[in-house]
Amino acid sequence: MSKKTCTVIYNPKATKFSRKKLDKICIELTNKYEVWEMESTAPGKTIELAKEANDFSDLIVSCGGDGTFGEVVKGMLEIEQKATISHNSMGTANDVRNMLGLTKNPIKNAKLIANGIDKNLDIFTLNGEPFSYVAAFGYLANVPCNTSSELKKHLKYLAYLIQAIKEYKNENPEEYSMSFIDGDGCLHTEKAIIATFTNSLGFGGMPLFKNVSLDDGKFEVTLIKNLRKIDMLKVVADVGISLLCHNVDLQKYPDLITHFKTSSLDLRFLGDNVPKNPFDIDGDPRYCYDELSKDKDKIRNIKIEQAGQVKIRVPK
Repeated sequence: MSKKTCTVIYNPKATKFSRKKLDKICIELTNKYEVWEMESTAPGKTIELAKEANDFSDLIVSCGGDGTFGEVVKGMLEIEQKATISHNSMGTANDVRNMLGLTKNPIKNAKLIANGIDKNLDIFTLNGEPFSYVAAFGYLANVPCNTSSELKKHLKYLAYLIQAIKEYKNENPEEYSMSFIDGDGCLHTEKAIIATFTNSLGFGGMPLFKNVSLDDGKFEVTLIKNLRKIDMLKVVADVGISLLCHNVDLQKYPDLITHFKTSSLDLRFLGDNVPKNPFDIDGDPRYCYDELSKDKDKIRNIKIEQAGQVKIRVPK
């Protein structure tokens, strides 16, 4: 009986990519699959490669950063998905790795993926732009987007910290007033300096959320309210210690953080203070304009809804 086919789409510019590592991954996969390789040479290229590989592959494994996986997902949403997808992280934060329950060892991950099981993964869109694990706006939300690839290549996760310190020193948080209707039809009003929308265990390399289901039709909303920079440092330090102890609980900060799950969100910014920077979509910058905006450089509304599901391979 002939082997099934696995296509490995790799990004050679990913922070932790190496040809030697890729060769070992492919060797591990050949135990169960006939393996083909595709090199992604530019931003957006992975989308087209994934659509092409979908026609002849049983399994597509992206090797690169979280953004590489996001492009595979986007490709699957534009066609009828035939191949199961998975991801072997070679980036900096590697949130997708944590989300899928994989290890820090890419060679071991190849074996886990080859022998894994297929599940469904909810995919949501923000103003039509799909995100596979996080969309965010506000203070410091653009740190992953603004950190240079060269710095990440040399300093790994420390590069994010350096960029965050730089923006923390040079920029002041802006407060956004907003009203929104959640998936249950309830109307809320909130003020926040940072907003994240996630379908994952966390973001920025940090496992922040508990009891997260990737296929329940819901995503997590986290709104961080305005606070002094010195108080912000205290919260960050406290969360950092909690991360080391594996007992992060965002419910400890009811006066600072609003956190809830919903199946959809229809949000409107109140007043003139609206996000002017791009949104962070899976670690990459995206301008997610809405149809109701009169000024094309301003976003008045955010609509988040489920775009569907993709079939994904995870460890048993």
